[in-house]
Amino acid sequence: MLLRTKILLTLAPLVILPLLGIGWIGFDKLKSTHEETIFHQMTTLLNQVELHVASHKNTVLANIELFAGSEVLEKYASMPDYERYTIGLLSVMELFSSYNKAYPDYYEIRVLLLDGYEDVRFTLDDDIPNLEEDESETDYFLRIQAQNEQVFSEYLISPDIEQTILLVSKPLYYKDLSTEDVSAKPSLRAYLLISVKLDFIQQLVDTTTIGKEGLLFLTDKNGSVVFGSNAFPTGFQLPPTLFNNFQHHNEPSLSEINDQNWLFRAKQLDNNLFLVTALPEQELLQEAESLASIVINILVFTTIITVALLLIVLNYLVVAPVLDLRKAAKRIEQGELDVHLTWFRYDEIGFLAKQFESMAKGLRESKESRDQAQHQLEQLNQELEQRVQKRTVELENANQDLVRLNQEKNEFLGIAAHDLKNPLQAIQGSAELISMMSEDAELLEFANMISVSSERMFALITNLLDVNAIESGQVQLHVEDVNILPTLQRVVNEYTQKAQMKNIQIHFMPAQSMFLARVDESTVYQILDNLVSNAVKYSHHNKQVDIRITNHVDKVRVEIQDQGDGLSQDDQAKLFGKFKRLSTKPTGDEHSTGLGLFIVKKLVKALDAKVWCESELGNGACFIVEFVAVQDNAA
Repeated sequence: MLLRTKILLTLAPLVILPLLGIGWIGFDKLKSTHEETIFHQMTTLLNQVELHVASHKNTVLANIELFAGSEVLEKYASMPDYERYTIGLLSVMELFSSYNKAYPDYYEIRVLLLDGYEDVRFTLDDDIPNLEEDESETDYFLRIQAQNEQVFSEYLISPDIEQTILLVSKPLYYKDLSTEDVSAKPSLRAYLLISVKLDFIQQLVDTTTIGKEGLLFLTDKNGSVVFGSNAFPTGFQLPPTLFNNFQHHNEPSLSEINDQNWLFRAKQLDNNLFLVTALPEQELLQEAESLASIVINILVFTTIITVALLLIVLNYLVVAPVLDLRKAAKRIEQGELDVHLTWFRYDEIGFLAKQFESMAKGLRESKESRDQAQHQLEQLNQELEQRVQKRTVELENANQDLVRLNQEKNEFLGIAAHDLKNPLQAIQGSAELISMMSEDAELLEFANMISVSSERMFALITNLLDVNAIESGQVQLHVEDVNILPTLQRVVNEYTQKAQMKNIQIHFMPAQSMFLARVDESTVYQILDNLVSNAVKYSHHNKQVDIRITNHVDKVRVEIQDQGDGLSQDDQAKLFGKFKRLSTKPTGDEHSTGLGLFIVKKLVKALDAKVWCESELGNGACFIVEFVAVQDNAA
């Protein structure tokens, strides 16, 4: 046996056994370090999310302080009841609209009176219901009252949208503007409430990961998940023992859920909100196995290198080149990439030295290219940020101009329509006076033409005022239990004579005398008046208009069937639009403004009713409107 082999067999165990010990110690240290890193990541994530949520909440608290200082709101809260609803309501709604545009997640802004009654409510989303206007008995209103002069904030589940929201309330203390005593102390007038959607929290939950399969979710004070992830969806109930540990301990918890062990770490954000991070224990075990595999591979590799070095050490000529390479590697580690070896040999080590120089050169060129690319990227980012800021300012200015122009348009339309009423009434009165005083047939004909034209213009102005009132929110409804049969009969009687001018018969034979519905009587009259007028207007001479009223389980249905030309699919698509002209024309000397059915649609929606049209070309049109019936409606 060669001496080199004997030395190798003697020294190898002395080197390999310490390497195995070091490998085990290193594995244990890496495993502990990895677990500490995961727990630190969970803690850091909890702190970051807590900071984000707290920052969002502080912004809302600061904003409600700012909103409460508005002069518009102060004037409104200090007005008597009859002035608030007739004068101040529109200004407050416009103010709340501006707040909503600046902060879209403020989806509901309200003013509650001292007795808990909802005085003002603003929301842009008409689909959001308002389940309760009297909040006096709700838990959160009692807590708001208990806060006295302090701002109230709480995370709770909104019954309107069935989501967890942030509710912030500010008591409104104002002086009585009607008194002359400037030294009087402000008194509590009302409460300003802002309901804030927390979509950003769900986005954090959906986009945040810990390790490979770790996740984030939030629960309420009972341990029920309110912002959930895949493994812990919204509504999932955590075990009471686990959630109790969250409340009383700050250490990671291990619990089995759905046949899988999870590591949890939680933090309380609010009285009713807990932030929880979860990591499958299996991931830690897999990472430990991965670390063990890495350590074993390293040990095997290290053993091979060690044996190789033992063989190389036997050769004196290898020591010097290795030392030189080591020095060069140290310089590269310190950032000195301009490496030149002073020796070169035509053997494997010499080739390695040459390759080492080439690698150092490549690293140097790569670093220079990276630095240059980084500089260019920073310049491009700066230019892009400037462009985005400029474009954002332009869009904000354009949006403000559009809002202002729309408001000016509505104001001008209302003023112009009101100002035109009196001259038209004077013109119509003059035409009637001429008809009464003159016997000249030609003059009577002109007077009749003037009267008809003024009636058309007066109807158009009335429709314009109705549209303006609807779009500006000025329509006030008095909903009560009403028998709508007399109202329908009155409309039929009013249009019977007009129908007879075209030899049209209105057929109306109700089967009973009681049709109770929850409606506003004047609004029902306006809806039925438009629909019956429309049926007479578009029915041909010598035809018939059928009107039917029936009771259903929870609806009162009115059907108005004409015998006109009917509607095409294109006409039905734009039937209830504003200023929409249809292809069908009135069959007599009537005039269409393009606003009647638009007003019907808006008024029907305000009553929580439904309206639609069933029609085919050549078979007339049937307009159907369903009102909400009273529960004890007679059969």
